[in-house]
Amino acid sequence: MSQINMTTNLCEFFGLPDGTTLSKSEARQKMSEYIHTNKLDPVDTDGGFMLDEKLQSLLGTQAKYLGYDMFSIYMDKHMIDENEEKVYVSKDDLKELHALRWRTRKQ
Repeated sequence: MSQINMTTNLCEFFGLPDGTTLSKSEARQKMSEYIHTNKLDPVDTDGGFMLDEKLQSLLGTQAKYLGYDMFSIYMDKHMIDENEEKVYVSKDDLKELHALRWRTRKQ
């Protein structure tokens, strides 16, 4: 598996030394463990989970709930794969994607 560089903030979040590399699946597993340990587990059938203050700070959002699809977008900025093509999403685009997800979820 390809190793990725993690941002300083993500290393700190996981309690790892700055400059630590992990595979994306290892980083996702660590995040799943954090979600489970802190009882932020899925709150409904679509697999979303609650965000505590520590996750909100890491992701730069005030959202109280995220689905895994949106979570991946927020997490990508913390996992740097030098061989992967980058796609940048503005904060406004993220807000619109999040709002769209909630509108379609309520229908």
